Amino acid sequence: MAPSPTPADMPRRSRFAAAKVTPRTGTRAAPAPTGWVDNLPLPPAGERHMFLDTGIYHSLADSAAAVRPRLVPLLEGHEPNKTIAWEVRTQRHGALPSVSSDLLALLDSRARPGCRIQVPTKEVGAVRDELIADAQSRHGRLVSAQTARDAHGGEAELIYVASQHTPEGTVATNDAGASAVGARRDVASIHFVHVLRAAVAAGVLSIDEALRAADDGLQTAGLAVAERRRTANRDWLNN
Repeated sequence: MAPSPTPADMPRRSRFAAAKVTPRTGTRAAPAPTGWVDNLPLPPAGERHMFLDTGIYHSLADSAAAVRPRLVPLLEGHEPNKTIAWEVRTQRHGALPSVSSDLLALLDSRARPGCRIQVPTKEVGAVRDELIADAQSRHGRLVSAQTARDAHGGEAELIYVASQHTPEGTVATNDAGASAVGARRDVASIHFVHVLRAAVAAGVLSIDEALRAADDGLQTAGLAVAERRRTANRDWLNN
């Protein structure tokens, strides 16, 4: 099991847990288009710096033990984030709680040094509010303040940091809302099946292995139905 977070971790996380969240009411708006981009190279091939959302850690953790170490090298050169590390260590669902420490260490060993970007609570909170509004329009229900804080604090920080980044920052996320909000802020994104397609292109996985990895890896951190149909298939993975 993952170790309990240390007191040193708490201030980072509590910036978002303490902030007030007011669920929006009224007419349900149409969800914004997602911002996933198919032709972005994974690091370090591209100049973009990539940030991994908690859902990507879930997808790696839920993947078969023989597949996981073949996927991690494809994320070489990603940029670590302490808020996401906190979320990863405190997850309680799927396979991630049992492998979080090892997975964080494995990915951190392949990360680039983090860039020094100020993360102001007010601005990140504004991104989080956009994520909450998107979730309500996308899923048709209000979310509690605690759920919103827990679910969107890390995503909000990644989107903000990526939007301020030079060279451009990319967010790897399975969440349609995070992809859409990121796109509105000129932040491109990819998801787990993009990583699987890169694995096929690199000869790391066969098509059949990639399809099984999609089934396994999307159990906890799922992908929007339409996007999964579009990408988790032989034609797209082999394109």
